[in-house]
Formats: sequence, C-alpha cells, structure tokens
Amino acid sequence: MVFPLITENDKMLPIYITGIGNQNPQPKLERIKGFPSHQIFLITNGKGVFYTDKTHFHIKKGDILFVPKNVYHGYYPTQTPFSNRWVSFDGANTEQIFQYLSLKEVCKIESENFAEFYKDHKEMLDIAENDMKCDIALLSAMFYKYMFRLFLFKDNGKQKTYIEATKEYMRNNFNRDISLDELAAKANVSKYKLCKEFKKAYRVTLFEYLMKVRIQQAKYLLIENTNMKIKEIAERTGFHDTSYFIKIFKEYETVTPVEYRENGKG
Repeated sequence: MVFPLITENDKMLPIYITGIGNQNPQPKLERIKGFPSHQIFLITNGKGVFYTDKTHFHIKKGDILFVPKNVYHGYYPTQTPFSNRWVSFDGANTEQIFQYLSLKEVCKIESENFAEFYKDHKEMLDIAENDMKCDIALLSAMFYKYMFRLFLFKDNGKQKTYIEATKEYMRNNFNRDISLDELAAKANVSKYKLCKEFKKAYRVTLFEYLMKVRIQQAKYLLIENTNMKIKEIAERTGFHDTSYFIKIFKEYETVTPVEYRENGKG
C-alpha cells in the first residue's frame, strides 16, 4: 500500500489520491470512527459482508463499494481467499463531484467490467509505488477518470427514471410548444412532484432547462447557418415570437443573436 506525500499545493486539486493499495488477504476489520478519507473498494476475490450502523451488504468478486470519510463501517470474509483493491481520496471539489454523481452515502455497484477496473487500479498503483514518478496531478487525472467510469457505469445500469426521461423528452422536442401538463402526463406523476424532483436533480427548473436547450440550439444555428434569418432560427428553436427570442437570448448570453453571430465569425 502507498500513501503519497500530499503538499498544500496538491490539496488545491479538485480531487486527489491519499492512499492506494491491494489488500490480499483482507482480514476482518472494523472502523469505529470511519476512515479520514473517502474510499472506493474493488473486491477482487472471495465473498464477505460489509456493514455500517445503518445497513449491510453481501459482497463478492467484482463488486465496488463507495464509502464516505468518517463513516463507521466494517467488513469480514465469508468465503476465502478474500481480497480487494482500494483507493482513498479527498479534494477541494469532492462534495460537488458527489452531488453530480448522486453519491450521498455508502453504496455498492455490481460490476460487469471487472477486468477494466482492475487494470485501471493497477496502473494507478504502479505509478504511486514509484517514488521518482509519483506525480500527484497525474494520479488525480487518472483517478478522476476511474471514478467517473465506475459511477457512470452504475447510472447506465439503472432503469431510466422519469426525471431523466423528462429531460430527454425536452431535448428531443424543444422546437415545439411543451406544456407542464404534457410533461407530467408523460412522467405519470403530478405537476408539483415533477417540478420539485426535476429541480432537486438538476438544480434548475423545467422551464429554465427548456430555455437552455433552445438557446444552445440557437447558438449552433447562428454560427453554422450564417445565412439563416433570425426569425427562422427563432421558429426552429421553439420561439414563435422573434422579439421574445431576442430578449431571452440576450438574457442568457448578454448579447443579441446578431451580435453573437458577428462575434462567432472571428
């Protein structure tokens, strides 16, 4: 196991590794006060039980565990040999990253890409073990990619939620009128619940998100189709009133559509 030397400058990184290792075999362990850094475990052999004061998981080869720092937890083998690869981490922006990935507490992922994750972890450990080449910024970049692959995999493995489906529906139908009644009917929930849960998930209202999608598409058309009239761009992006389109565009981009197009030519 390796605990890299972290300088005050390194602590400015959005996310960085504080420790990494290969625990083989993994004995029974209990941490009353938790661990001082966040952790990710990749179970590489055997079976066991992982527990906190709120829940417990049966774990096996290929499973991935996320454990926030300072959280009481423990684990023990039920089938040996029992081993894991682990990495601990912290960083200036871990909380924002957790919010983006919807990581609020201990969770388990059942991996179908064990070989790839094992390879990624081994590459990070090999670099960390070489004192002469242990570049914290490089490890940070590698770990950032590793972590997102783990948890994007988790999201891809879930059935799409009605919130995600609503977001996708707006992206596919931004060029026409979309009512809240229509969105709620598609999601099969109340208008109040849809608005509340959408804002909770994306920190923006349904209407604001739809406007952002429309403005994004308008920006593309302004630059890629320089001969297209502003009125036509407004209509193609769901605005039936050109004056209103210009007003909203300036609110979001601080310039008019014509000015944006002129600036984009440079």
